[in-house]
Parts: sequence; structure tokens; C-alpha cells
Amino acid sequence: MKPSGHSESQPKGGERPRLIVGISGASGAIYGVRLLQTLRELGIESHLILSRAAEMTISHETDMKPAAVKALADVCYPIADLAASVSSGSFRTLGMNVAPCSVRSMAEIATGVTSSRFELPGWNTHCARNWPTLRRLIWESLL
Repeated sequence: MKPSGHSESQPKGGERPRLIVGISGASGAIYGVRLLQTLRELGIESHLILSRAAEMTISHETDMKPAAVKALADVCYPIADLAASVSSGSFRTLGMNVAPCSVRSMAEIATGVTSSRFELPGWNTHCARNWPTLRRLIWESLL
């Protein structure tokens, strides 16, 4: 199932739609893991940003190693990569989902005060445009 309609925030020229996935160190790392699995099933290209705390949480809360979670994503960016393509406003995407999202990460995204590469993509204005369509696709795939 593919997103319906075309939006300027979607890739053009037959490219697969893309979604940035952030996994923070909050409890509930399985939500981010399941999102990556679902995006793969839907054919949506995933771009992962994994915080250092998330790597520890994944090891404690799941049977997976951080490397296995990174392998679920089409592209994975180091948390300190200042030149990550997802940080650019010209990077076309369906949006960004941070799951789980720690209170610190949520506050940094909301205020624009960032301590790492993790929060910056959330500030790009194109990130939220197609969230209703994506949310519907994800929920339909889980039912």
C-alpha cells in the first residue's frame, strides 16, 4: 500500500517515500523497532537516528542488539553527524517520528534548542505535512 496523492514533501521521480525515525533513550524502544519493521513492510525508506541512550535501552529492553536495529533501517546516521542529509530542509520526507521520545528530546524539538543531530530534523517544516496519511498506513498494517 502506498501513500495516496502527491505532496511536495514526498520524493519525486518514482523514488520511494522516506521517513526519518528517531529512537531516544526513553523506555519503550520496541516502538521504534516495530516502526522500522512496519516501514520496511510498507516499502517506505527509513532514515534512522539512534541516540546513545537508545542503544543502551535497546540492549536492556529487547533481545536485539543496537546493530540489529540499525540494520532494519535503509540508512542510519551517527548521532553526532553534523552533515547528515536528514538535517537539511531540502531532504524530502514524509516526516519524522521519534518513538519512544524522551522528555528531553521532546523539549529540544519543541524549543529548537538542540544538543545533538537527533532533534534537528524535527524542525524542518516539511516533516509534519504528510503525517495523517502515514499514520493511517501504519495503523492499517498493524491491524
